[in-house]
Amino acid sequence: MGYITEFHGALVFTEALNRKAVDVMDSLLGEDLRELSDIDSGGMTWVDLEYDDEENALSWDGSDKTYDLPEKIDLVLCEMRKVQPTLNLEGEMFASGEKCGDIWFIEMRNGSATALEAAITKGDPR
Repeated sequence: MGYITEFHGALVFTEALNRKAVDVMDSLLGEDLRELSDIDSGGMTWVDLEYDDEENALSWDGSDKTYDLPEKIDLVLCEMRKVQPTLNLEGEMFASGEKCGDIWFIEMRNGSATALEAAITKGDPR
């Protein structure tokens, strides 16, 4: 049993995907990177992302024990850029772990998925 983090939101592609980019994406989403001989996984495991063709976006697929998601997003985008160089993502995903206060964001910055801490502040009473 591992630590559970849930992700909400989506990262939207900034342009329509060409057929080759879709093929590259399809070959990676839901796969265990350690089993792909043509990818340097750096020890990363399953790509827990899914594609929504109506929104042209990537989002979390609901898998248990999702680790290294910003790095996996970057790897998928890097591989897709080999066949569609101008491709980018925009947007953010909210992440919440099972422990109280474990909240953060994945935000696209300068073409890369960046993990950002979320701050909880005490506000005015309602």
